[in-house]
Amino acid sequence: MWVQNDHRTVTEAGAEVKRRESRDLPPGRLRLASPYDTAARYGLKQGSWWTGYKIHISDSCDDPDEQDSAAGDQALIPGADGPPPRLITNIATTDATVTDAEMTEPVHHMLAARDLLPDEHFPDSGYASAELIVGMRKNFGVTLVIPVLMNSSPQARAGAGFDRTAFAIDWDKRQATCPRGDTSTWWSPATPRGTEAIVIKFGKETCRPCTVRDQCTRSKTGGRALSATPRAARSPRPGPPPAGR
Repeated sequence: MWVQNDHRTVTEAGAEVKRRESRDLPPGRLRLASPYDTAARYGLKQGSWWTGYKIHISDSCDDPDEQDSAAGDQALIPGADGPPPRLITNIATTDATVTDAEMTEPVHHMLAARDLLPDEHFPDSGYASAELIVGMRKNFGVTLVIPVLMNSSPQARAGAGFDRTAFAIDWDKRQATCPRGDTSTWWSPATPRGTEAIVIKFGKETCRPCTVRDQCTRSKTGGRALSATPRAARSPRPGPPPAGR
């Protein structure tokens, strides 16, 4: 842990230990967060920081009215009144850097291994993408009922300027064209938050003199950047689930 955060330098004045700058620190998934628990990691979600882990809990949420009408008195616990309780069907623990979307498929593998797959699954929006919605239906027969994450770009949030929908994408040429007719100079696959995407960038030489720059990017020196879902995105690949804690 000392090596990750500090380094020893030797100068004419002698040797000394200095703190590493942020660019010299290891990636979050490798960075130790506690000398007492070497598996713990730093986590950040919706503005909240913590050190440790994430826990992903699945539970039953059958509609009591539908269950009663389908099963009659069998829907009730013997000797008790009212509908059956909600039951925890799966618990998975990961380090704090693992995104929700990365756990969608493993959680379904865990449920399938115990024959507990639901017909419909109602996870939070962080567990979904277009690829995962299609993949869970295809590979597990489960319908994800979920609000897909909305466009969170500054332009979309403000309701002004040029958001991603204002750009035309040519998948064959691997280029995007901005509203003024200029084309991108960078096209690269990426996997932000566990979801496949294409990162597209426009050259600073193109964007700097643009008369509508303020409506397109907040960058003071660089060009516009945007991401897009791959045209032929892969469905999640089946595989063994990670070990839970």
